Amino acid sequence: LDPDRLTPRWEFQLDMLALDILLFGVVYRYAVRSGDDNPMLRTGVVGAFVLPRALFLVQLPAECQALPLSCGDPLGYFSWSMLAQVAWQLFAGAVVFACAFYGLERAIACGLVQRYRSQKK
Repeated sequence: LDPDRLTPRWEFQLDMLALDILLFGVVYRYAVRSGDDNPMLRTGVVGAFVLPRALFLVQLPAECQALPLSCGDPLGYFSWSMLAQVAWQLFAGAVVFACAFYGLERAIACGLVQRYRSQKK
């Protein structure tokens, strides 16, 4: 095991990812209700967890200046290195939450977990 990789920050991020996945399971169960076959809703719930996590994990380069935030080319607000980080985090988050989505859907299909039932009016 490489001690340079197993840092307190890594452990904290892993713990927060586990908490995110738990919260995702709860929100998904209530958002995608029994009898609801809307694939856009399911994708939206996954995206609602992937996007904020990806943006939160971006580390700003030292050349960034505040008020207003300016980090360089190509967009001023986002530098190339920041865009690369966002792309990587979007990919990694999509993989993680897609796996959580698949596991939850399998658990629902097997009867281990039940979707929240809509109340008919």
